Amino acid sequence: MKDCKGYFEILVGYVNWLENQTGMKIKGFRLDNAPEFKSICMTQWANSQGNELQYTTIYTPEQNGVAERGFQVILDGTRCNMADSELPPEYWDFATEHFVFGHNYCYKPAINKTPYEALFGKKPDVSKLKIFGSLAYCYIPKEKRNKLQSKAFPGILVGYSGSGYQVWNPINRDLVVSNHVEIKEDYKGVELLTQENLLRLRGQADLWATTSLYQEIPDTSFLPIDHIVVDVPGISYNGQVAAARDVLAMESESENEGQEGPENTTNTGNSPLSSREQTLETETPRESFEQEISSSVETESHDLAPPKLFRGKPVPAPTCSSSYIRIVTNTPGPSGGS
Repeated sequence: MKDCKGYFEILVGYVNWLENQTGMKIKGFRLDNAPEFKSICMTQWANSQGNELQYTTIYTPEQNGVAERGFQVILDGTRCNMADSELPPEYWDFATEHFVFGHNYCYKPAINKTPYEALFGKKPDVSKLKIFGSLAYCYIPKEKRNKLQSKAFPGILVGYSGSGYQVWNPINRDLVVSNHVEIKEDYKGVELLTQENLLRLRGQADLWATTSLYQEIPDTSFLPIDHIVVDVPGISYNGQVAAARDVLAMESESENEGQEGPENTTNTGNSPLSSREQTLETETPRESFEQEISSSVETESHDLAPPKLFRGKPVPAPTCSSSYIRIVTNTPGPSGGS
C-alpha cells in the first residue's frame, strides 16, 4: 500500500479471508476520524455487509487503545530487528513483517494461548523462526545454472512466506522465496552489503552471464612444455599462406632485381642467394625465426600461418582474423638446448 488511500481493497480482502478461515462474522469496526475512513465506498461496503462503523472522538486515540497499543508493540519490535541486524533503513518493512509473524507465535495471557492458536485452532511450529537479517544460502535450481556454477547464492533472511523463507538477493536486488535455504544465524547478512563483497559477487555473476559453458577453447595439449607464446601486433592471417622459407626466397629475388654486383651471385647453384639468406644459413633455427618475425612486422606485407603438421599432429587452419596473432617458438631447455 503506497498511501492510506489504498487501504480499502486490502481491508476487504483481509475481511473475506478472515471470515472464511474462522467461520465467524465480523460485526463492526472501530476507526479514528481520518477522512479516508469516511469515504463513500467505505460506508457503502459496511452497510452492504451489515457492519457497524464506530468512530473515535477527534484527537482522542485513547478510545482506540487496543489498536494504539498494538502499534507501539510493533514499532518497538521493528526497531529491535533493525538494530540487531544492522541493516539499512530501507529494510524496515521486512523487519516489521518478520516481527509480526513471530509475535503471533508468542503466548498472550489475555487469551491464555497464542494468537496463531486462537485463529487456526492448533499450536504453532516455532522451529521455523529464525533471526532477522541472518546470512542465508539459497539453493539455485539446476534449470537456472550450469554444471560449473555454485549451487547456492548468499543472501539475507528477511521473512517467511508459506512454508518457505524470504531471502533477499543483494546481487540481483530481488526477493527469492524458497524452502531450500541454509541459514547461518551466527553470521549477519549485512556483511554482504559492503562495497567489497558486492563488487566481488556482482563480478562473479557478470562473468557467468557473459561466459558460455560450450564456447570453443583452443587445444594446446600438443605444444611442448618448453614453448613460449609471443604476441605480435599488426599481423593478421586468413587461411593458409606461404611458408617462411618461400617468403625468404621471394625477398631474395626482389633484392637481386633491384641491385647489381658480384656480391649477389657468389653462392653455388642456379639460384643466387642474398646476403641475408647467407647469414641465416649460419644461424640457429630460433635466431632465423626471430629475424623472420621482425622482418614481417617491419614490412607489414606478409602473413604468417601455422604449419600444417607439428610433430606429426595436424594443426587446424585459422578461420578468423585478429589484430594479434600468437606465435609459438621453442625456448632453451634446462640443459641449454632449444
